Amino acid sequence: MLSCEEKLVVNADEVDMITYAFFDSSVPPIYHRSFVINLTHTSVAITVDSYGDILAEDSIAILPEDFNHVIEVINAACLISFESKVEDCVGGTGERLTISVSGEQVYEGSFDHCGGNEIPAKAGDINSVVQTLKGLIPNFYDYLK
Repeated sequence: MLSCEEKLVVNADEVDMITYAFFDSSVPPIYHRSFVINLTHTSVAITVDSYGDILAEDSIAILPEDFNHVIEVINAACLISFESKVEDCVGGTGERLTISVSGEQVYEGSFDHCGGNEIPAKAGDINSVVQTLKGLIPNFYDYLK
């Protein structure tokens, strides 16, 4: 069982921005899909690119209860800032989650996925936060086409 003694707890009123970035593996441009999701109190924005070429971009208004739900998920996820790097990581994917409160970054999780490297349990339940963010974007996977 994961201890949550050092976990991040944030106040919804003080959170400025939550950002999730996915960095795709080294594949031909027609298949490459990296993306960034930015969440504020009023909107969720997504930008999808292939090696810097913007393929899709959108901003969607959200309700206060949607934002508050994300904060609840974050506070329950036992997030601890963590960096999981793989030396000589070539061709793998990567992820980064950051949270800013009152203009200051209070959390950063950065994870390489090379050679089967997964997000360590001691970093918290990153996946629940990521899935919640993706769930705010209607037809999320259509943006990745």
